[in-house]
Formats: sequence, C-alpha cells, structure tokens
Amino acid sequence: MPRLTSGSTISEHRAHVESNLLDAFETVLADVGWDALTLRDVAVQAGVSRTVVYNYFRDRASMLIAWTGREMDQFLDLCERELAPAKGPVRRLELLVSLVLAEYACQRGPALEIHGVLSPADKAALMDHVEPLRDLVTHILRTGHDVGVMDCPDVDMAAQVVLAALESQRDALHQGGRLDDAAERLWPLVQRIIGVMS
Repeated sequence: MPRLTSGSTISEHRAHVESNLLDAFETVLADVGWDALTLRDVAVQAGVSRTVVYNYFRDRASMLIAWTGREMDQFLDLCERELAPAKGPVRRLELLVSLVLAEYACQRGPALEIHGVLSPADKAALMDHVEPLRDLVTHILRTGHDVGVMDCPDVDMAAQVVLAALESQRDALHQGGRLDDAAERLWPLVQRIIGVMS
C-alpha cells in the first residue's frame, strides 16, 4: 500500500499530488516559458522526483492540457457565480465578455506560442477545453433570441464569431493593454454580432 502524504484515500492523495504538480507547472511556465520548460524543472519546483511527475503525466504537452483544463474549470465556476444574479441574456453576455477579457489580462508568463508544435491529438485535446465556454455563449445567445432581445437566428455561428472577437484581444491584454479600452472597443462589436434589439 502506498504511503498517503495527503488525503485519506488514494484518490484524494492522487488529486492533491496532481494539483501540486500543476501549480508547479504554472510557476515554471511563467518563469521560463514553454520552450525552456522541462518536467525536471517542474519536479524540482514541486519538491518531488521526476518519477513522480511521470506517474501522472507522460510529457509536458499532457501537463499543459491538464493545466488548461483545470484553468477552464475554475473560470467556468467563476462565470457561474458572477452571471447567476444578472438580469437578462444581454447583461449576462456583457458580464461574460468582461470576465473573458479580464482573464486574458491576468494570464501569467509569456504567451503560449506552442500550438504549432503540438501533435494533432494534443491540439484537439487543448481545443476541447474551449467547448464549455462556447456552449455557455451559445446558450445565452439562444435565450436572447428566443425572448426577442437578440436577433441572431444562427446562434452557433454567432457564438463562434463572438469568441473569435474576444480572442482577437488576447495578445494585447496579455502584453499589458488596458482592460477598459478592450471592453470599450469590443462590446459594441459584440452587440452588432448578436443583433441586440433596442
């Protein structure tokens, strides 16, 4: 039986160790960037052996995928809390746009210029993390269209365009651009995309 250093069950212990490894990955990524990042560095940061890291992750791409999944889960939890009291789909979408832009502005470390070096399978796994956010935007747009405050009959396409518009602000915000400027530029465009009814 393995010695449990945290948690009362093996699953709790594994979840704790994995969380610590992902915290270490985040720190190393912010410090040295993707190109220089090694699992050895992550192990040192986490205070464990490389063998422990390999018990959880096959390589740095699998660690990146797990980390981005955790980040998205935490972001969606935040969205659920912040959007719950909002009155109406237009206000909900406005808040969501603000939250996404704020997330871009707060991201740590160098920009991840790694999409081109990932395998097709890893790229697909990384993109899967965006699906819940796309589903949330689509749900808001469908609700807005159904109740007559938005004119966007093709909500799937509108959701993709809204997400692309948000993505267009990522680099500028990551490099220190002003959040209020980005929101002021983007929100009128989003309103036109979704056909906000006055």
